[in-house]
Amino acid sequence: MKNDTKIHPAPGYILAEKLNRKTESTIVLPESARDNPDFAYIVCLEDNRQCADVLAPGTRILVTEGKGIPNLVGKRDLMLVHTNSLIAWFDLAPELTIVDN
Repeated sequence: MKNDTKIHPAPGYILAEKLNRKTESTIVLPESARDNPDFAYIVCLEDNRQCADVLAPGTRILVTEGKGIPNLVGKRDLMLVHTNSLIAWFDLAPELTIVDN
């Protein structure tokens, strides 16, 4: 995934996109929570924070709030997230290789 929006966040902000897709997760949520916007799947498109932990495009993030900019680029649901609103991000699980001994 890459930032193909031609929008770049100012220093201290993250450009993110809210995706409307179900995730394959080991966390089981009640059916009512899966469609709740509070559990949205938000991914980083570009991280312009000035720190060592800059997020790669496509990293799933959890935020407390963000400034939504829907429909600015097609029908994509984009948002700008301030550094103070980022509360967590997900690392992808490493691929496991099974070796026969």
